[in-house]
Amino acid sequence: MTHRGPSHRIRRGPRRRAGVVLLFTLIVLTVLVTVVAILASRIATHKHRQQYMIDYQNARYACDSGMKYALATLPDTSVRLVERPDEPDFSDVFYMTTGQYQQYLAAWAEVLAARQIEQGGSFGAGAGMSGSDDPLAALAALLGGGASADPNATGPFGGGAQTTAYAGDPFAMDPNEITIRGPYGPPWPLVVEPIEIEVGQARVRIEIIDENAKLPLTWAITSDQKAQRAATDAVTLFCEWMGMERSEIDGLFAQLERVEKIKRFTIDPKPVTVTQRVPTPTRTVRTVTGSAVRTSTRSLSQSGTTLRRTARPAIMHTADFARLLHSTEIDLETLARPNLQTGERAESPLKYLALWGSQRVNINTAPRHVLEAAFVFGGHHVEIAEAIIQRRRSEPFKSIDELEEMLYGYATSIRECRPYLTTTSTFFSVRVTAWAGTAKASAVTTIVKDGKQVQKVAMLTHR
Repeated sequence: MTHRGPSHRIRRGPRRRAGVVLLFTLIVLTVLVTVVAILASRIATHKHRQQYMIDYQNARYACDSGMKYALATLPDTSVRLVERPDEPDFSDVFYMTTGQYQQYLAAWAEVLAARQIEQGGSFGAGAGMSGSDDPLAALAALLGGGASADPNATGPFGGGAQTTAYAGDPFAMDPNEITIRGPYGPPWPLVVEPIEIEVGQARVRIEIIDENAKLPLTWAITSDQKAQRAATDAVTLFCEWMGMERSEIDGLFAQLERVEKIKRFTIDPKPVTVTQRVPTPTRTVRTVTGSAVRTSTRSLSQSGTTLRRTARPAIMHTADFARLLHSTEIDLETLARPNLQTGERAESPLKYLALWGSQRVNINTAPRHVLEAAFVFGGHHVEIAEAIIQRRRSEPFKSIDELEEMLYGYATSIRECRPYLTTTSTFFSVRVTAWAGTAKASAVTTIVKDGKQVQKVAMLTHR
């Protein structure tokens, strides 16, 4: 027993040392693998960050280039309303649930199919086919997707032909392929079909939006005491149409009260003369005494400052409201929250609110709830809005006088709303979005367009 004990311990000694060495090796390898993984992760993060910065610079450059192109092309862009007789009106889409919207399109698809059968007969080159032997081509034109259906398609922002007819049975229409045209042809509130271009390695999308087709949020902070109650009711009615809760409406008015303390809204504001104190200019005086010349600087005013008056153009009032309504004073996230019942259409109050300082609503391009809110100032808003929607499908109004003549029974109510209405949009926003790799850059510029004269009001850029 005494002989085996030492020899047994001698045999186990190398095994223990081998186990310790193996354990130490595993620890070292684990540490090395961890270090390599951390270094690889940091290198990958650094490369990703560097690549993102490159992509963002490309996207930013493409966005700026797209904006310059849009502003340079706008003077020659023709903005024309289209006739939409017997078509579904864009006014009735905003409040529909997904199910109601699909039923709406399905019913319209049946009407289109029946109309096509009546016009095309046996789907030959007959009357109502616009000289085309292809029934699907004529059907696409009937749906508003033909190249000649949109008069704006020939302009610099015009898109190509868009086939919206169902490619299968010509007697069966696919509601998912039908788009409801807006006042200018493209879906509301677009003025022309969006244009997509490539600038280097970036993709650019340019959209022009009619801001006069939306409800000016600035109405709620009007300086006109007589119209203040009606303006509040107009914004409240709009918010109720959009399904906002009472607490959300009250919160919006509380935010507008803070904006009102800074600036109040006025229809047709006048230029303002601003008085500022600036340092008084100085002059150098040289005095010769004998052979010595002394130089001294004297102020032209004893106080050292002087008053300078500068004229501030009226358009700057619009720029002021654009900044205020896009500041932290207004909770835009709540306004942008979509109604879940509208599905992919993502209808939200922000989509129908003008936040850039526009003053008037275009009765030819505004949807139903905006029209009703605009005519709250005079009353009978439901009846007047319905009459406008029915008339403008076939022929837009040329003037507010024409509206009064057509609805002479409501002439007094229309006259009360007249300062807030127009029949021609002049206030537009240009939205440019650019993508490069994983980066995205966008900018929005608001402009006033009068014929070929384009004046930039404000710009907002963000990632």
